[in-house]
Amino acid sequence: MKRLILFLLFVFGSFFGFAQDILIGHWREHVPYRNAVGVTVVGDDVYCATSKSLFIYDKKEETIEYLSKIDGLSDLNFTSIAYNEAQRCIVLGYDNGSVDLLRGNDIINIPDIRLSNITGGKRINNILCKEQYAYLSTPFGVVVLDLEREEVKETYSIGADRIALNINDLTFDNENFYAATDAGIYWAPQNSAVLSYYQTWKLMHTPDTSVCPAIEFFQGKLFYYLNDTARCFSQTPFADDFTDIHGYATHVSNITQTNGQLLITGWTRVFVYENSSNYKYAFRNIFVADTTLRIEPKTAFHIGGDQYFIADAVSGLIFIQDAENTFAEKIEPNGPYTASAFRLGSSGENIWIAAGGHSNFWGASWKSDGLFHFNGVKWKNYNSSLGTLPEGMRDVSCVVVDPFDSKRVYAGTWGKGLIEIVDGVVTNVFNADNSTLQLRKVEPTQGEFISGVAFDSKGVLWVANSSVDYLLHSFDRSGNWEAHDLGSEFTGWDIGDLMVDSYDNKWIVTRDQRCLIVYNENSDLKKRKIGKGNGTGNIESDIYSVAEDKNGELWIGTNDGIYIIRDIYNVLRLSNGSIYAVNADRPKVFWDGYTTYLLSGATIPKITVNAANEKWCAAEKVGVYKLASDGLSTLFYFTAETTPLFSNNILDIAITDKGEVYFATDQGVISYRDGAAKGTSKNEDVYAFPNPVKPGYEGPIAIAGVVDMAHVRIADVSGNIVYATQAKGGQAIWDACDFNGKRVKTGVYVVYITNDDSSEKAVTKIMVLN
Repeated sequence: MKRLILFLLFVFGSFFGFAQDILIGHWREHVPYRNAVGVTVVGDDVYCATSKSLFIYDKKEETIEYLSKIDGLSDLNFTSIAYNEAQRCIVLGYDNGSVDLLRGNDIINIPDIRLSNITGGKRINNILCKEQYAYLSTPFGVVVLDLEREEVKETYSIGADRIALNINDLTFDNENFYAATDAGIYWAPQNSAVLSYYQTWKLMHTPDTSVCPAIEFFQGKLFYYLNDTARCFSQTPFADDFTDIHGYATHVSNITQTNGQLLITGWTRVFVYENSSNYKYAFRNIFVADTTLRIEPKTAFHIGGDQYFIADAVSGLIFIQDAENTFAEKIEPNGPYTASAFRLGSSGENIWIAAGGHSNFWGASWKSDGLFHFNGVKWKNYNSSLGTLPEGMRDVSCVVVDPFDSKRVYAGTWGKGLIEIVDGVVTNVFNADNSTLQLRKVEPTQGEFISGVAFDSKGVLWVANSSVDYLLHSFDRSGNWEAHDLGSEFTGWDIGDLMVDSYDNKWIVTRDQRCLIVYNENSDLKKRKIGKGNGTGNIESDIYSVAEDKNGELWIGTNDGIYIIRDIYNVLRLSNGSIYAVNADRPKVFWDGYTTYLLSGATIPKITVNAANEKWCAAEKVGVYKLASDGLSTLFYFTAETTPLFSNNILDIAITDKGEVYFATDQGVISYRDGAAKGTSKNEDVYAFPNPVKPGYEGPIAIAGVVDMAHVRIADVSGNIVYATQAKGGQAIWDACDFNGKRVKTGVYVVYITNDDSSEKAVTKIMVLN
């Protein structure tokens, strides 16, 4: 059989599309790699933890491997990393108190701290490895983790009068432990049988008893930093020989020793000591290629000779190749600039992230993160610090791609107007001086507050301008601006998202009265408020989101589930001089043994419709639902607890043409490959993936690039039909089973694709290996 498989691969390999698509049902994370918080080296492998990611750099092969929640890590907010050589184990600490152990290919989670009923913070501030143990510095004490037994052994309570102190760091000499706390340095004998008792720990005499963020024992002396004195000291334990370390008056983030050298990292520099009296190197400005890089180090690691790795807050992982001349290399995997995400925009396979937005109270968020673009392979970041956005640009709140010109993008900001980007370059910033956009004149912040942007069917850009006289503005393809008067009723309202439906009605979600404003300059009524009240929506809940589905129905997300307006064509029409009564339906579903309203009790901040007319609905604080086209059944329910989803707080959802669903959460962006993809009027670039289907693979096989809602038949090489299905949009799914659910035999299978009237036909092939 193995010989047959090899023969088939050789003969038929030429027509198989070995596409690099993400498999159906698989996840992909989109996280920044530049804000490094820790680094440790094991042989040729350099483990770098950033604020939202973990990657492993093979310094010999110069390759990078990534680990995330998708691979089984318990969380994504990393705070610390260490290596226990005795146990050959990487120890990862998180902001929520969770701890992961990496042993070879295994990931073991220790959730005890995260699940404990301890009040206050549970952050793993630092990790000290000694023998078979990992000592975790936390806000409530030192937690001793037995790595051999993979369990918590005990907790050391430190602090006078039973008041637990925040422990920032821990070190030891031959006899004692020394804890750096928020109230100075405490010590206790290692051999004490009652280290968990707070009175065992005594305050050590130091120049002051302020916050001590870092401590390390090196060559007979303690090295530590004190916040109030703002100096770094060395001291023989229990002696008053305090030595102010020369030249270090900036904040120290970490003190550690590796390979016989002491490394002190602070705000803008790294000091390297070979002995306890004089430093050998002071890294501040290092040379990367032809540029000088100013560092903001969090910690460092000496690997031998004059080579070092630095975990840097801005530049990610830095490899100093030649310390004498400070020649270095940045090892920063491509990714979004930060994990911030407020709104998403999609076009083809492109995703844009607006990484600013506004506060829950419609005030400025003061985020200068900017705007991030992903073309399916590579990220490009736009912000002022990179020089890709104008100076002072902040709070990017929304983004849309021109459907008639994919190289033209518009991004609204919360207070700085509208940005126009053409072919990757900012060409205009529209504001009150060069457009009809208006300034919000309410103190303390002023500016043009843009809450939504959308195109109509004619290619006119519509802009929602919050908290001003004219809430809606248009910008046509000839470059003409026009302000649209929605009437005094809506003057000065705080408004949110903007959606243009297939009839060119503009729907605005409002903060005031939590209703909808609908507007069409070419309609009978021009404008109308939809919300509470019989005939004007009959939606008795607060409205948070709106989307039009493939049937021309308006799905409305509220703070009590879903409502649907079935006939949006008549919303702004008159019938014999009378206004049409508009009343939304509230679908009922059978749930957990009884009948209830669809997603009753949940706040729905976002609804996005896929190519198969299925609905992705974000439910505030509880995750995301994928509903059938009619909403009466749940196809998927994703939560952060049961899937790699970063957070249950979903801010936006966008879908690419290939069906990759992007979730913007308050912890970053992650995507999931859905089974539905955008269809076309023709079969174009039809292919299947994975192809070949390897032995043991039991997931879905996608037939992509097919005509919208195509009919698909799959036959063996003898012409026998083994399976038939219909595409979801432009993509059909097969599980390599026949009509009876039995796995098909090894061989090549021919896929026949056609539309309803057989005017569009295509054929592709799939190899199945068992």
